[in-house]
Amino acid sequence: MWRVGQVSIDMPTAPSGATCVIKLNGTALTPMVAQRDVAAGDPAILMQPGDIMTVEWAGCTFGDVGKALVILDEVEYPP
Repeated sequence: MWRVGQVSIDMPTAPSGATCVIKLNGTALTPMVAQRDVAAGDPAILMQPGDIMTVEWAGCTFGDVGKALVILDEVEYPP
C-alpha cells in the first residue's frame, strides 16, 4: 500500500477559468487551481495495488502542458 503525502501540479499557461481535480478510481478527492497548486495533509489517502490516481485538467487551451508530482510513502498493510 502507499500513502499519498502530496500532489503538486503546474500548468502555467492554463487560462484563468481552467480547473483541475485529483481523482482516485474515478472519485474526486480535491479540486485544485489549474495553474499551480499543492494538495497535502489529513486525512491521508491510501492506495492499494490496482488503484488508479488521475490528475484531470479542464477548460485549458490546446497545447497547454501540465505537470504533476505525486509523493508517496510505502506503508505496511494493514496501516
